[in-house]
Amino acid sequence: MPQGALAQIVPSRRVPGERLRINITIGKGLLRVADEAAEAAGLTRSGFIERALEIATDGASGACC
Repeated sequence: MPQGALAQIVPSRRVPGERLRINITIGKGLLRVADEAAEAAGLTRSGFIERALEIATDGASGACC
């Protein structure tokens, strides 16, 4: 870190609540890529998708993307 720089720790915004089973429709190729990325990261498919949603919504002010 450069001299004089400041660091700020921003905790991940975790949404508490029970876990739910859902059904989604996703392209076959994208699902294959997600499964490969999940395996490389040592995550389950659900864990990978959950983490991707956390990353996509962190810092969002009510709207995504």
